[in-house]
Amino acid sequence: MKTSDKGIELIERYEGLRLTAYKCVNTEKYYTIGYGHYGADVTAGMQINQTQAEAYLKQDLATAEAAVNKYCTSFTPNQNQYDALVSFAYNCGAGNLKKLVSGRAAATVAEKITEYNKSGGKVLAGLVRRRAEEKALFLEPVGTTQQKAEGSNMGVTISNCGHDENNRYSGGAAGDQTGGEWQLRAWYNKPWDCVLRFEDAATAALIAQMARAAAQNNLVGYDQNQRGTFWQHLAASDYKPENITIKCEADCSSGVAAIVKGAGYRLGNAAMKNVSTAAYTGNLKSVLKAAGAKVLTDRKYLTSDAYIRAGDILLNERHHTTIAVTSGSNAGSGTTQTPAASTFKATGTATCTGNGVRIRTGGGTNYGILTSVNKGAAMQIDGTKQNGWYHVCYNGVVGYMHPSYVKTAATAQQPATGFTIKATCTGNGVRIRKGGGTGYAILTAAYKGDALLLDGTKQNGWYHVKKGNTVGYMHPNYVKQ
Repeated sequence: MKTSDKGIELIERYEGLRLTAYKCVNTEKYYTIGYGHYGADVTAGMQINQTQAEAYLKQDLATAEAAVNKYCTSFTPNQNQYDALVSFAYNCGAGNLKKLVSGRAAATVAEKITEYNKSGGKVLAGLVRRRAEEKALFLEPVGTTQQKAEGSNMGVTISNCGHDENNRYSGGAAGDQTGGEWQLRAWYNKPWDCVLRFEDAATAALIAQMARAAAQNNLVGYDQNQRGTFWQHLAASDYKPENITIKCEADCSSGVAAIVKGAGYRLGNAAMKNVSTAAYTGNLKSVLKAAGAKVLTDRKYLTSDAYIRAGDILLNERHHTTIAVTSGSNAGSGTTQTPAASTFKATGTATCTGNGVRIRTGGGTNYGILTSVNKGAAMQIDGTKQNGWYHVCYNGVVGYMHPSYVKTAATAQQPATGFTIKATCTGNGVRIRKGGGTGYAILTAAYKGDALLLDGTKQNGWYHVKKGNTVGYMHPNYVKQ
């Protein structure tokens, strides 16, 4: 785990930025410089530039993160808890962090963190405020849209069709009376003989979406003796399982074949349109291979869900088959994506601000993973969103990325006109950035009492400010009108 932008912003805010060496308290052994960098390498009168300050920040962050990773073993911190502990370690050191967390539950750590508010035996108001904010962050629940959901594999989900409402292969009523005849469930080891993969990203995504929709439509049930009726009603419903309004049946192989065939019609893929819905588990491998699927037999695809990708078809020959609707933790490795940029109309550019951030088939963590992107990767955006997620294109792969990790290209700096509202800065070393967020480049820093001008506009909640001749954006916590 790494410190998030929220944690870094907290550290920067309380440490402040000083480019000349200083002592917060005269009794301190060493001097401090940059963003709270303290040690024997800082000497009286020492001066650094912004680049050197950033380098010290990166170095000290790594030290604090290593301490948290080493000593926080009695509970597994979520992202907010991790950020709070890194801020604490950055300020108080590894020794105090060890005392704070060793053998303690999270609730006790939250209670004790505010006790570390002294320097030289005296309670300092700044430390009281910092510990209070660290405690609040530690106790703040991690939302479902945060990287907690994006950064860890919660297990692959499959669309599984295996028995009727009587737990038999035939004889039941049409439709899914129990919700379990065709259902979404966790991946399991059948064992599987092979995985059949359509490597084109759009094709795989559509297969996964259709398999999910079929499982969620309780008008679609299971019966080997009526296995052809699902295809009949799928074809009559624009090849969209969610549009089926008449009770019908499939078994595992006819359901898979019908979905692939229906996807072929929706995509205009002749080979997929030729798939026979009479296929069964004994010949499904050859049928889908002829339609363009790649046959994967490496052990890593068969005994674990880590390398499974949304849209993959798992086959236990002559017994069972199913479709994965989400992807595993390593699903982006070793696959080839067919460029889909021809249907993507870019209106701007962006960069990724995190490592291992997933591009998904839709706007949410329940959608399949197409690929993963690392910090600094250049992408295109088309200006649209789904559930708040950006529609992006990266190296020809088109999908959706969580907005927390998308930094849109900054527009040209606005002219310094209309800045008539007077304000002051309330913190030290507060950064003025090119855009409203910590992912934007730093233009300069402001200090407590510095005069500012506002034009009344905001970006992502950040004030549009003018300091001297510099125009940019500042976090609202440090702007007082």
